[in-house]
Amino acid sequence: DWQDGESGSPTPLDLDEIFLHNDDERCLLVRGLPGSGKTTLLRHLTYRLAGAGLKDNGESIPVYLRLKTLNLDKTPLAEFVKERINSDSDSLESAAALCAPGRFLEKGMVLLFDGLDEIEHGETSRRIAEALDDLARLHPRCTIIVCSRPIGLNRENFPRYRPLDLSPL
Repeated sequence: DWQDGESGSPTPLDLDEIFLHNDDERCLLVRGLPGSGKTTLLRHLTYRLAGAGLKDNGESIPVYLRLKTLNLDKTPLAEFVKERINSDSDSLESAAALCAPGRFLEKGMVLLFDGLDEIEHGETSRRIAEALDDLARLHPRCTIIVCSRPIGLNRENFPRYRPLDLSPL
């Protein structure tokens, strides 16, 4: 958990317990310093979740998303997810299946947002936090994991998200 101003060493948490076997917390906000492994963590989770989905008959659908090109003025966050699925998909059939009602942003879908701090457009931190909070509120069965550098992150802006620190490598 976030170690704001606390002394002592942080308590390490089990990766599988937090990200793979935790049905109670569906919204996680991971912050880490540059080079600490945020992108590596999300790619590893995507790989592990995809493998679990294959074993469990498709119960886990990870969707890795780079937030760098997000522009909330042009595209709402849920629509951004749909656009990325359509553009990154190998086939029209798989994109249609992932975006179908009953599957899109429902149980089993895990959105892994990378680079919250890298958004190029002039979005404010508060506006992005509100969009992420709305996404979590409107789609409570979907799991959302967001990674960012610490700059500009305030716990108060993410009331639905469990804040986690990624320890430096």
